[in-house]
Amino acid sequence: MNGRRPRLRTFALLTLTLLGLTALAGIGPARADEITDWNVIALEVLALGGQNPVVATRGVAMAHLAVHDALNAIDRRYEPYVYDARSEPGAAPAAAVAAAMRVVLIGALPGFGTPEQHAKAKERVEAAYAAALAKIPEGRARQDGIAAGQAAASAMLTLRKADGATAQVHLSSVDWTGAPAVTLTRPADGGTYVASSSVARRYIAAARSTRPLVQKSSPN
Repeated sequence: MNGRRPRLRTFALLTLTLLGLTALAGIGPARADEITDWNVIALEVLALGGQNPVVATRGVAMAHLAVHDALNAIDRRYEPYVYDARSEPGAAPAAAVAAAMRVVLIGALPGFGTPEQHAKAKERVEAAYAAALAKIPEGRARQDGIAAGQAAASAMLTLRKADGATAQVHLSSVDWTGAPAVTLTRPADGGTYVASSSVARRYIAAARSTRPLVQKSSPN
């Protein structure tokens, strides 16, 4: 299972984020445009929550993988990423998508941004969630779809809870003994400062000479 996970991760992300989304094309009313609409909303929500584009990729990936597992629970076609269960028959895919996105996006907010930013982000995702559900007739199918989405999202959040993405590193507690000194140099034309270290300079020199870098051991 672990050996196949990197390939499955790549497959799921490509399947769920590209405009074609061929894997989802035939699963009831969950259309490609619904997924891509939520992709735009996800980026907006995470940005409102204080996350830059690089940090936001984590939340977007988690949300899409949760959607994959939720839809897969309704119409099993692929190996699940983390949520390995079956939904109730007739569950509404669109409701599963909305629920999975909502739960994961809210769950991905802590650790970044301010409380004020989080409030704005939650307001945006709740509005999008309400609008999505308003398009789905009330009834058992909608409730079962919501349940599938929430379950898949909860499994994803549990999996990523301790991934270290929000860990706070205090530099004062790091032992810098033996670390190479970092220097700042500025080009003669007054350009941007460039940070470098003795280790980096040695590797650069070795690459330019196309010779392997060999560090001689000190004599005993």
